[in-house]
Amino acid sequence: MSMMNKLTKKVFSCPSCQKKLRVPIRPGKTLMVSCPGCSTQFNLQFKNPLTDFFTWYRGKGILFNLKSMYYRFKLLPLMSRVSIIFILGLLVQAVFSLSTSTLEKTNTPAFKDPEWKESIIEEI
Repeated sequence: MSMMNKLTKKVFSCPSCQKKLRVPIRPGKTLMVSCPGCSTQFNLQFKNPLTDFFTWYRGKGILFNLKSMYYRFKLLPLMSRVSIIFILGLLVQAVFSLSTSTLEKTNTPAFKDPEWKESIIEEI
C-alpha cells in the first residue's frame, strides 16, 4: 500500500509554516490546497513533462524547434528519456523494415509473359 501511495501522492511543505502535506497527484490539474496547521491556501499544479517536450512553436524555424526540443529533452527525468529513445528506435526499425520489404517486392516481375520461353536463355 505504501508503494501505491508513493505513485499517487506527493509530499509538499506549506509555504508559510513548512508543515509537510501529502497531496494527491493529478496531472494537468490545478489543486487548491489548504494547510491544516495555519489555514494558508495555495495552488499546486502538476505538469506532465512529456507534454512540454512535444510542444512545437509555430512561426519559428525547424532548426529553432529542434534545438529547443533537444534542450527540453535534457531536462526530462531519466526514465522519460529512456522511454522516448526506445520508442524512437522502434519507429526507425519499423520504417526501415517497411522500406526494405517494399524494395524486395518491386524486384519481382509484375506478370509472367506467356510467350516467354526459358529455352531462349539456354540458347544465349
